[in-house]
Amino acid sequence: LDRTMIGLLSDTAQCGLYEQAQKIVKLALTIVTSLGTVMLPHIASMYSQNKQEKIVEYIYTSLQFIMLLSLPMTFGLMGIAPNLVPWFLSETYLGSIKILQVSAPLCVMIGISNVIGLQFLLPTKRQREYTLSTIFGSFVNVCANLILIPFLLASGAALASVIAEASVTSSQLYYARTEIKFSKVLQSSWKYALGAIIMFIVVYPLSNLLTPTMMHTFIIILIGIMIYFTILLCFKDSFIMNMLQKIKRKKG
Repeated sequence: LDRTMIGLLSDTAQCGLYEQAQKIVKLALTIVTSLGTVMLPHIASMYSQNKQEKIVEYIYTSLQFIMLLSLPMTFGLMGIAPNLVPWFLSETYLGSIKILQVSAPLCVMIGISNVIGLQFLLPTKRQREYTLSTIFGSFVNVCANLILIPFLLASGAALASVIAEASVTSSQLYYARTEIKFSKVLQSSWKYALGAIIMFIVVYPLSNLLTPTMMHTFIIILIGIMIYFTILLCFKDSFIMNMLQKIKRKKG
């Protein structure tokens, strides 16, 4: 729908810029959404065994893991876009930088809806709620495209996608509200948001300062990862500490 509406409401050049930016976002999303494919059969099995408490426990763990990954990915994509796009897509697609930055929050939105929708609603036989949330998101997407594309072109379509995915995520969280308290997830995720923002503050100026090359982008990404995980170590994040303990046990 996005590409079709961009073509109708703007021009084919904007379609190209949008398509290339979305390819980069989709590459990042494969990491975030792969968890849903792995967890779906496990949740379905637990549901058949009536292990409701265990399902909720798994969902909270999955959501925390998604926030751990998706927040730095979002701010990371926004930060490295000026350095990544010129060499990865070529100078022709410099207009994709802004579109990529606007699209970056999709990592968080789709990551959360992937957990609630694919890992919770579908395995627990709540297909109706899942379908309604998707239809609602499609409706919001069309309306937002009609409003935003004429003024913001491809960036408007990117913003419309973020708004639509936010509506899907919000509606799914509403349907799961009795079992899943998202406020609990937010309370444990402030460290990830803080770490991602500090990482962005360092990465974005570097991205603009250094020449756009594969090596420089790789260096910027490494610096961003080091900053993010150093902050989480300083806060002694439970996920990171558990991972380190497991590594120590294996070495031991």
